[in-house]
Amino acid sequence: QHLALVGPNGAGKSTLLKLLAGVVEYRRGFREVGHLVKPYYFAQHQTEALNMGHTVFQEAQSAQEGASVTHIRSVLGAFLFDAEDVKKKVAVLSGGEKNRLALVRMLLTPSNLLLLDEPTNHLDMGSRSVLAQALRAYEGAVVLISHDRYFIDEVCDEVWEVNMGRVTPFLSNYSDYLERVQRGDRPLPFPLS
Repeated sequence: QHLALVGPNGAGKSTLLKLLAGVVEYRRGFREVGHLVKPYYFAQHQTEALNMGHTVFQEAQSAQEGASVTHIRSVLGAFLFDAEDVKKKVAVLSGGEKNRLALVRMLLTPSNLLLLDEPTNHLDMGSRSVLAQALRAYEGAVVLISHDRYFIDEVCDEVWEVNMGRVTPFLSNYSDYLERVQRGDRPLPFPLS
């Protein structure tokens, strides 16, 4: 299942994602992670977690110890890091390059549930396309927040609207969601509290 959380700014999308990731505490209720679920939370400022002293290759390799050099270089190459780029220190990378490296780390980290908060920030069109392809091919579940409607349409087959303490699930892509909302065809929401 690949779904997008949508709604106005301040509606609680990022908070809901953080609750799902277990990075903030519940005031009420609980979070129960299913058996064998391995979540990976990609925050809006994920690049701050990168080790600036590593090379690009070392930072990617640290996400999946034991992975083959060929596999790591393949994933780095898909995110536009060439043979010279992988030798650079993380500290000298641009914001977009650091974001691409954080995405490489995410894809190399063993998980089966990706929780992504604005993963396309600072990415050029080519990198967005690579990320969309990687997420479409991803066999685990994906829950993402993005203001890029085309990216959502490419990646997600379900939209959950978050607004005023309620979640309204739409079993459709983003374009269909917009058409349904415009027609007034809305399913019943369920409360978050």
